[in-house]
Amino acid sequence: MLKKVFLVIDLLLFAFVTKAQGVEYRDVLCTSRHLLAIQADGRLIAWNLHNLERIVLQQDTSVRYLSIGQNHRNELYLGTNDGRVFQLNPQDFSTQKVATVKRKVPVRNICFSRSGEMYLVVPNVLYDPARHRYWEKFDH
Repeated sequence: MLKKVFLVIDLLLFAFVTKAQGVEYRDVLCTSRHLLAIQADGRLIAWNLHNLERIVLQQDTSVRYLSIGQNHRNELYLGTNDGRVFQLNPQDFSTQKVATVKRKVPVRNICFSRSGEMYLVVPNVLYDPARHRYWEKFDH
């Protein structure tokens, strides 16, 4: 039930913020404390869900984020346009690089297996950063 409440809040806030600011977002994620969004220009934006205030994040503008993902341990990860993945600290919004795709390709999505293994959706393949392995042939 709580997950459904967060989903509704996520969708309502996303619609409200997008319309109010006229800004385009690539990816959005709702945690218990924050709504996190990646703008079309690759910047990460956060809102506090308790008071709906926007949190200004000072970050390296040379990094362009494309995707955001969360595993079952509530750890947050950000994928970039050049194949890097960063872990996001939700307390102070600092980042630490945790993975790099062999080729400099955009990380379009970040997903996790039941056991917590990270998989990256990059153009035309699924990439396993732990084993440096690509999957491109899937049976339908």
